[in-house]
Amino acid sequence: IYDAGAGVTALTIDQNQKVLIGTSTPQGNANADDLVVSTSGASGMTIRSGTSNNGSIFFADGTSGADEYRGWVQYNHTDNKLTFGTNAIERLIIDSSGNATFAGEVHLSSNGSLIKENQLRFSPSGAAYIDHDTVGQSINFRTSASSALDTTALTIASDGNATFSGTVQANQFALLDNKKATFGDSNDLSIWHGESNSGN
Repeated sequence: IYDAGAGVTALTIDQNQKVLIGTSTPQGNANADDLVVSTSGASGMTIRSGTSNNGSIFFADGTSGADEYRGWVQYNHTDNKLTFGTNAIERLIIDSSGNATFAGEVHLSSNGSLIKENQLRFSPSGAAYIDHDTVGQSINFRTSASSALDTTALTIASDGNATFSGTVQANQFALLDNKKATFGDSNDLSIWHGESNSGN
C-alpha cells in the first residue's frame, strides 16, 4: 500500500507473508519478523479495548483448546490488572495498586534469595531462611550449612517474645519499663526493669 501524498510505502506484505508497516525491508530477528513496525523515531503498538474488556496477546502452539493460549499477556480493564500466563495457567497478577501475586516460587537471582509459601530463603541452597509458623503464628529465623540440618537461631512468638538458641552479642542491651530478660531453660535467672529504674 503506497501513500502517494507522503511518497512512502505504508504497508507491505511480502512473498513470505510477512507484514511490514512503515518499511518494505524485512527487519528484526528471524524469530520475530512476521510483523515489523518501523519508523524513524520511537515506535510502538497500541491495543485499544473497551473499558470493561481485556486487551490480550496470546501465544499458541495449536488451533484448539488450551493450545490456543498456552502463554499470554493480558490487561483487564475492569479491574485494571495485568496478568501473565504460562502453560495455559495464570501465573502472575499485577493489580491496580502495583501488588504482585505469583502462583509459584520467585527466584530473585541465581545467587540471591528464594521466596516460597510462608518462607523467604537465601542463597541457592536455601540453607538460611525465614519462615512463618501458621499454627503457632511465630516467625522463625533459621541458618545452617545444610538445608537438611537447619537450626532455629531466633523465634519471635505471636506475643512478641523472642527466643535465641545461641549466644547474643551486643554493645548495648535495653529493657523497657516493666519488662524483663530471662535466662536458662527454667528461667532461673531474670533481670527486670521497673519504672523507677530499679532492677533485681
